[in-house]
Amino acid sequence: MHRRWFTSAVAAGCLAAACTSSADAPRAATSASSGVTSPTTPTVAALNWQAMRNPIYAPPHMVKDLAVVRETGRWFLYASERWEPSEPDDRHAVSSTDLEHWEPVAATQDQVFNSPDITRANDGTWRMTHQRTIGAGAKAVDRIVVSTAQSLAGPWSDAREILGDAFSGQRLIDGAVAETPQGLFLVAKRGDRSLVPQLSEVFHSPSGSIDGPWKHLGTADVGWAENYQFLRIDGTWHLLVTTIPIHHPTLFKMVGDPKAAASWLHWRKVAQLAVPAENWNSPSDGPDSSPGFTHEAANSAYLVDERANDGYFYLFYAGSTELSTHDGRGLAHIGVARSRDLRAWAAPPG
Repeated sequence: MHRRWFTSAVAAGCLAAACTSSADAPRAATSASSGVTSPTTPTVAALNWQAMRNPIYAPPHMVKDLAVVRETGRWFLYASERWEPSEPDDRHAVSSTDLEHWEPVAATQDQVFNSPDITRANDGTWRMTHQRTIGAGAKAVDRIVVSTAQSLAGPWSDAREILGDAFSGQRLIDGAVAETPQGLFLVAKRGDRSLVPQLSEVFHSPSGSIDGPWKHLGTADVGWAENYQFLRIDGTWHLLVTTIPIHHPTLFKMVGDPKAAASWLHWRKVAQLAVPAENWNSPSDGPDSSPGFTHEAANSAYLVDERANDGYFYLFYAGSTELSTHDGRGLAHIGVARSRDLRAWAAPPG
């Protein structure tokens, strides 16, 4: 068994994720808790970076569209999965203490989470927005749903749709939530795959309830994008996206005052997060290719601020050498890179 998949095929583990927030007392040290990522008191031992190598999680099937969150010393990885040939999608959650050895999260093995985003509510409840096909036949459409749990190890509540009649009958996916004193803000990608471009729609729940009511604010000015993550870096709201059609993780910074709802529509590009090219996330057919067309270099990235522990940001992302298998998504696996300044990124050397 590949040690970067499950440590044991029968092990019943706790989920291990790596978000920019955690469940430890100094919650600002983790990214899932309301997106606060400013450095605080260290709570977790530094990773053995020199011993690690990419991909850090490589099961025998596709894994992408991830969320990584840390809780009490464990990293929890939730992700979309696809098998070829088709098999039940029943392993969407794993955990690790060192990002090298992974165990399934036993309480979640019968649950499916597609394109998850994880935040922590003010009452300490973990909140996961993900997507689910609603309806049947010609009326079937993917929509944003929410599940909650008291621990990242689950179990999670049954999923329920949250945006009601907003863009009724239209596809809304890749939802991400920010919790603020002014309520909740949510961004999601709208439009069928045939629509070019698809739009990044922003919603506001002034009451702070994940069930709304939600008001549509408009379209975020981040270009054609998907796989969103809201997070605060040094007290300022940022938005991480994957650009389309060329897939690159790209970080934006809010332009205005977050207390004004309209500010959540306006973002300024900070940087494209250029992770190293390695064999596992480079094209198999030569250098003349583009990520998103021939392979995935760093798709559906998720950013974690661990500066309080070791001085680094960690970027988790999906990579593949091709896009011909797994319904055109490729045999994607999960890698990691780290940076002190969000500009120069290094992969583990092991």
